[in-house]
Amino acid sequence: MSDGEIQSLLVSTQEQDTHFVFDGEQLHVVWFLGAERPRSGSTPGAILKHKRPGQKKTIPAARIGRVRGLGSSSGLVFALRAGKSGKAPAVKVEGLDGLGVEAVLDWLPTVVPALEETTLSSPPWEAAKPPLIGLGITALITGVGYVAASGDLEGRRAKAKAFAAIAKSLGPGGVLALGGLAAAICAALVARAFMGRATVRALVARRG
Repeated sequence: MSDGEIQSLLVSTQEQDTHFVFDGEQLHVVWFLGAERPRSGSTPGAILKHKRPGQKKTIPAARIGRVRGLGSSSGLVFALRAGKSGKAPAVKVEGLDGLGVEAVLDWLPTVVPALEETTLSSPPWEAAKPPLIGLGITALITGVGYVAASGDLEGRRAKAKAFAAIAKSLGPGGVLALGGLAAAICAALVARAFMGRATVRALVARRG
């Protein structure tokens, strides 16, 4: 198949370029990091033949059952129909941003007409993951800040010294108050994620 018959979409972030290339039967997802990025204007065929792809995944279009964004809007999940083995694997494509996810969901139905748009409920843990991570980081920083404010921690590097100075200026009570406030906000976001019913934009295979 010539490059003229191959459909492609490029999604770029500061960290990586992600190429979605559809050859009529299979969707190839190839992404490149840093110096591995191909030069601007490279054809889809050249992208597929690139000698040092950061990653490459090939997805049979006929087996795509569902495509949805991750709860953090940082990627996509392709749920495939079961093959001869009876397994229905899922393929994750990460490293995208919110605009990139939307661009792919707009583009895919134009090259794979068997897909149509819908909305799906997002698993609560996906929305809860960022504030949970924030809660853990808050606890760590609060603990270190409390020790520094108590005068038991001195840093050698400039950033560590600045952190210790700020902690001492706040005092143990101030550090605990700020840490408690940040933890309460994170906990509230976690609770909201589990109590709410967030939806995500998705594509599903047409029936019939």
